Amino acid sequence: MSDMGMANDLAKWLGDYYASGIEYEYDTRGNPEIDVNDIVYQENEFHKDMKVNIYRQTLNFNQSFSGKVTARRVGGAKYGLANP
Repeated sequence: MSDMGMANDLAKWLGDYYASGIEYEYDTRGNPEIDVNDIVYQENEFHKDMKVNIYRQTLNFNQSFSGKVTARRVGGAKYGLANP
């Protein structure tokens, strides 16, 4: 950190990131193009155009690709319970 402005920006980002508290984990076909820290759209019948940030991904190969993704909703706090 080089100044208080950067520290405040980081604190706000961390607060938003951990405030959502909404994580998703699912099996995938093992797309090797997906990297940790990518932001992608996840299909969801309750939230249109829901974005998630991938923070853990495994990729396996045994005659074909397979994998598992763990992601956290981006801006989860704005969805709240009142906006299904």
